[in-house]
Amino acid sequence: MSRSFALVVSVFVGLGLVGCLRDQPVPEKTRWALTVKRSGFAAPLDAGSVQAGRVRVTAPFERKGFWYRVADDRWREDFYNEFWTPPGTHLRQLALLWLERSEIFTEVAGVADRRQVDWWIESRVDGLYADLREIPAARIVAEFHLIDARSVDLETVHLKSYDALVSARSSDPHDLVAAWSAAWMQILTELEADLRQVLGERADGVRGEKVAE
Repeated sequence: MSRSFALVVSVFVGLGLVGCLRDQPVPEKTRWALTVKRSGFAAPLDAGSVQAGRVRVTAPFERKGFWYRVADDRWREDFYNEFWTPPGTHLRQLALLWLERSEIFTEVAGVADRRQVDWWIESRVDGLYADLREIPAARIVAEFHLIDARSVDLETVHLKSYDALVSARSSDPHDLVAAWSAAWMQILTELEADLRQVLGERADGVRGEKVAE
């Protein structure tokens, strides 16, 4: 076979492969949103106003792509399934809505609000991934920090780390998103209970103080 004939054949083969690839559907990214739902009725506490700061998410979980732990020393990022918005923004929006509906505070202000408030609440997420080493499970690790904005030294009223691990029906993204939603709802439920206890005790202490004559 001559070199020129071989070159012609290779060109036609290449064009054929390009045509086949062109006919194949291009994978598209799928964007997902978590959902949380409160149960029962909220008892108003009237603990004053609070400003909810940004939710800081540590690397590498701050990116929108899903992260999977596939072995003790191996992780994988999913480039075709991702959160609708960056996780910090997404989780904060859900937490903000949860705090508003909890009726613990008389007002919940956003991060851009410059008005004076009674409390500041900040949070950091150190883990947001699916653990696929054995039974598929969704995990979220988050720390919440409540500060008395009225105190001179900005007293820390509540500081706690929450760790939620929820089993998923499968490793399918749809099932993982449902498990992440349940994990974040579990954390917010525990946070609400802690805030009610801490702020309720402080309110009782203020009401129980003896007024000097």
